[in-house]
Amino acid sequence: MESLISFMLCCIFLSFFYEISIAIDTIAPNQSIADGQSLVSKGESFELGFFKRGNSKNRYLGIWYNNITPQTVVWIANRNNPLTDSSGVLTISSNGNIVLLNGMKKVIWSSNSSRTTKNPVVQLIDSGNLVLRDDESNSESFIWQSFDYPADTLLPGMKLGENLKTGMDWYLTSWKNADDPSPGDFSYSIEFHGQPQLVLLKGSKKLYRSGIWTGQGFSAYTFGPNSVFIPSLISNKDELYYMYRRNDNAVISKFTLNPYGFLERTIWNNQSREWTVMYEVQKDRCDSYGLCGGNGICRINESPIFCECLTGFTPKSQQEWDLFNWSSGCTRRTQLDCRKGDGFVKFTRVKLPDLLQFWTNKNMSLKECEVECLKNCSCTAYASSGIGGGSHGCLLWFGNLIDVRRLIEVDDDDQDLYIRLAASELESISNSIKKENRATVMVIVSVVSGMLLLGSIIWCFIWKKKTPKAADTLAPSQFLTDGQTLVSSGQIFELGFFRPGNSMNRYLGIWYKNIPLTVVWIANRENPITDSFGVLTIIGENGNLVLLNRTERAIWSSNLSTPAKSPVAQILDSGNLVLRDGSNGNSESYLWQSFDYPTDTLLPGMKLGWNLKTGLNRNLTSWKSWDDPSPGLYSYSVDPHGLPQLVLRMGSTEQFRSGLWYGDQFSGGPVLTANSIFKPIFISNQEEVYYTYKIEDKSIVTRLVLSESGLVQHLTWNNRQKQWVVLFTVQKDHCDTYGLCGPYGICNINKAPNCECLKGFTPKSLQDWDVFDTFGGCVRTSSLDCRKGEGFVRLTGVKLPDTSDISVNMSMSNKECEVECLKNCSCVAYSIMDINGSGNGCVAWFRNLIDIRQSTGYGQDLYVRLSASELDSIAESQKKKKRLKVIWLIKAQLLHMKVVKKI
Repeated sequence: MESLISFMLCCIFLSFFYEISIAIDTIAPNQSIADGQSLVSKGESFELGFFKRGNSKNRYLGIWYNNITPQTVVWIANRNNPLTDSSGVLTISSNGNIVLLNGMKKVIWSSNSSRTTKNPVVQLIDSGNLVLRDDESNSESFIWQSFDYPADTLLPGMKLGENLKTGMDWYLTSWKNADDPSPGDFSYSIEFHGQPQLVLLKGSKKLYRSGIWTGQGFSAYTFGPNSVFIPSLISNKDELYYMYRRNDNAVISKFTLNPYGFLERTIWNNQSREWTVMYEVQKDRCDSYGLCGGNGICRINESPIFCECLTGFTPKSQQEWDLFNWSSGCTRRTQLDCRKGDGFVKFTRVKLPDLLQFWTNKNMSLKECEVECLKNCSCTAYASSGIGGGSHGCLLWFGNLIDVRRLIEVDDDDQDLYIRLAASELESISNSIKKENRATVMVIVSVVSGMLLLGSIIWCFIWKKKTPKAADTLAPSQFLTDGQTLVSSGQIFELGFFRPGNSMNRYLGIWYKNIPLTVVWIANRENPITDSFGVLTIIGENGNLVLLNRTERAIWSSNLSTPAKSPVAQILDSGNLVLRDGSNGNSESYLWQSFDYPTDTLLPGMKLGWNLKTGLNRNLTSWKSWDDPSPGLYSYSVDPHGLPQLVLRMGSTEQFRSGLWYGDQFSGGPVLTANSIFKPIFISNQEEVYYTYKIEDKSIVTRLVLSESGLVQHLTWNNRQKQWVVLFTVQKDHCDTYGLCGPYGICNINKAPNCECLKGFTPKSLQDWDVFDTFGGCVRTSSLDCRKGEGFVRLTGVKLPDTSDISVNMSMSNKECEVECLKNCSCVAYSIMDINGSGNGCVAWFRNLIDIRQSTGYGQDLYVRLSASELDSIAESQKKKKRLKVIWLIKAQLLHMKVVKKI
């Protein structure tokens, strides 16, 4: 009997378990979903349920991919009103709306539809759309749908735009941070002023715009036909929106606006079980809205000086442009006076200016557009509004031309811009002495700038003399308590206690004295004080600098082992906190210094690298978040293996490398080169290997920062605007992603897609490359066999491969290097490392060539080893191209002769 009862109970339990484990995709008015339960779409693509993020106790109702780990949330119902416990219930109310109730039966969120139906049903469909519909009507007729209320993610079939009849806006908003899905600072939407374009905003400030629609994409980023998605723009009397659909239903992709304001399309890689970045919308610094100000143009290949004035214009403030602050823009050298003789200069392949003050006509030809512009004295430029610069459609601009950039991709849809200039300016453009005139102007401007800077320095010196000095030292008999500070003698840096953001924790740190709180160093970043009773003093036999809490327990210490007779702590004008022996007359002899222990900031004079004698590694580590300065995910340091280079890592995974140092810059790019702000220095000897930089003008405030999102940026303080201005970001574009194209692949930011195989190589997995997963790289089409006839193909202007397995001989010539490489069957490539200008210096690679990128205007030559048969194939291909070129030239000449003859 007992066994029968046990069996029956077991059957009841199993039947109950079976009932709740069946995946359902709909709920009716008499049903509900409680926390712990979920809806799963019919094809098991998406799941709806309750979730929480990170350490937060808040719970949200959201939609995520059903079979992808880690959980990837694509939509949230109650992002503005979280539940504080697990008592949430989703159901259908008596008026037919979807409602989310808390434990007190209070409505936390509702679909809030005014439309009613007799038989309402809530369903999660395989597109990721949560819909409210009438169970007896057409399944595509929705009373309400989540696709009308995007969060931070645009899925295939979702709309980004506006319903012109109802006024509904479809737009993305970022999460506040990785653990808080409430609306953040950033939004992405369609802006329509005659021509639709996508814009990224931070609050109401424009950060990026896509440019106008070209038919295949937007002018700032046209991603050609591909196997992942098909974009489209719909514009009619009822709706205006952008959307995309899947090209291959087996490929899972999404478009996301992250908490830091970056827009990216990612693809799920089922093999590696991770999201792969297909592309980033803001591909480089020139995509920063209005970077070069009015009448300026941004050219990314001119890094680090991205901006220049349009032809016929000159910087409004040369002094600010010398400091890489281009926001003031440019003014005309010669004002328009609307007299006969005004004309236009043509700019090809540009992103057209923003449509701030403009006029459009869809039916005008390009010539009619020019005439119309000349009729209006306020017209400053014109262009075709037709797709791809087509024959019809006119755009006129009035006032300053904002946000113009040179497009780096060659495309049939590229736009031409015609800028209006005075007759005298047009004459000077064609004048052969234009270059000499420009040089003269630059010398005059430089002299004036120098005089202004000299005056500023003298004024600052007088001001400093008048300013009373604050205490900059701490002796063993003294204490620094919370609320007190040390200030450097020149009133530049301040040491004291602070709390970041909304955190209640307190830290001992250093910040700029006369700039809104910008912390550059922290003592106790791993061990915060939880109240305002912290004390800094000098104690112990060795004279250590010690931070004590309210119970007099040491929270942090300089941890000196060498005793000091008369220790003194001092904050210097460099931002360096030093501990020195007060009895030692040498003020530069430090027992300990904060510069040896950087946090996320590299100040002028700080070292990034290794002391090879002591093993001290000076590296940057990011903050965990904006209000948590404890060490985050990212580190930036010198990798001394092979040939030293700067490397950014996320944990132990390499994210970016600078390339080799070539005497005055790193091979990976020209951003870290000498300029009017700073001079980079790289030292490598038996005792030390490190990177540092110095500033030539002491009035300039600048710093290098590793952000919590992993961006390495050089910032300068703009005293007029009272804000930090980004001088440059070290990772300038998608091609700076470490190993993006895998072994024997090369990344070219001027092409879409960015990755291709080196000559003589083919994708290792064509299937992976078709979905833009290129990390697997390439393999040889013909294997090396170390026989006679093997040779090298030359790649020009490239960032050289990673140097984990190389040999170096600084005395070898190019020819000797080639011969040496051919002797060794394992040698796969070589390059000449000419640092001292002698033409000598051999670097040879013996393993897969990783992390190569094409560079423009910089970079080195790389000689890649190929088999004899592969070299023959390349030579034959080049001959065919030359023959075709000759044929086309002959045809063009014959055609020209025919036309002339007819005339």
